[in-house]
Amino acid sequence: MKQTKGGDKQDNVALNEERLRLALALGMQLDGKLIEGFEYNLANTPCSDATQHGFCSYEEAVCEAFPDDESLIEMKAEGYFGVGLKNEAGESNGVLCVISRKKLSLQPKTKQVFEIIAARAAVEVERMQTERKLKERFDEIEHMNSLMVGRELKMEELRQEINRLKEEKQ
Repeated sequence: MKQTKGGDKQDNVALNEERLRLALALGMQLDGKLIEGFEYNLANTPCSDATQHGFCSYEEAVCEAFPDDESLIEMKAEGYFGVGLKNEAGESNGVLCVISRKKLSLQPKTKQVFEIIAARAAVEVERMQTERKLKERFDEIEHMNSLMVGRELKMEELRQEINRLKEEKQ
């Protein structure tokens, strides 16, 4: 979440994992402090609503609307606005949101502006996911290559041992 002029608003890009059960904040700042590795259960949260319905907006009383969202309660959140992120296949892959400890006063074009930013954020999230998958595949191939080279070295050692034993026998 990124702090903005209002003092307590935060922007957040969350990456959905495990089919929308877990969310990981990719960028979060709270009260001027960078928060890394913030994960939360997506069930019964406004972020879940934003991912399922495209957007979610509560200018006030968001904690009352989501009494099971412990993170919102801990933040003492009052207002929430979020737009769901979609990957190229149209599947949900995150949410871009603003959370405020004060009532939000949203401008008429807030949703449209957020949708534009969310489209770019969704592409970036998808790029990061693809990059992670490629790295996993590369690591797997590198491991297999290491095993194969090790096997070839062992076979060469055995060939040399067989040749040495043959020479001794003669």
